[in-house]
Amino acid sequence: MREKFPVSVEKKVCSKCGVEKSSKDFYKDPYHKDGLYSQCKTCRADALRLKRKTHPEECRRINRESGKRWRTKYPERYKRYKDSYKSRNEEKISEQQRSRLQKLRLEVLGHYCDGKISCSCCGESNPRFLTLDHKNNDGNVKRKEANLGSGWQTYAWIKRNDYPDDLQVLCMNCNFGKAQNGGVCPHKDGEN
Repeated sequence: MREKFPVSVEKKVCSKCGVEKSSKDFYKDPYHKDGLYSQCKTCRADALRLKRKTHPEECRRINRESGKRWRTKYPERYKRYKDSYKSRNEEKISEQQRSRLQKLRLEVLGHYCDGKISCSCCGESNPRFLTLDHKNNDGNVKRKEANLGSGWQTYAWIKRNDYPDDLQVLCMNCNFGKAQNGGVCPHKDGEN
């Protein structure tokens, strides 16, 4: 961006703190005659920090809108930036995705267990052994209707669709046993 007014001063008084500072302590602003913002960098940072603290939703909204405008205006630059970031941070991105998906999975399981995550049949509580089960044994049909795979897609769909009532949490053993035993967990029919 071409400057309308070049920086024309060596020192300036901050309009907020009243301290005379070097022109390097002010951000450039092409719309002021001296080419600098009226507040120093420190005061401006404090004001922005306060605004983010007192109006977090508004700041997030403004940042999202600004980012969207930039990505629309400069799609090639955005693609280069995104590709470069991904290549430099593959491990970090993978870990963030794993963490986010684990959090989503635990949130969904917790919803169906009223907060205490465990198998509704045998009481197994290790989350790594737990899965979702369709009470009516129609999971395959439901996934096809919703065009879902398995895993995170299913958990995201469940959350987006307000946690349908036809699901329960079972451990893998109870779920597999139910599938092999005509829709009844072997724990419940008394067979060993």
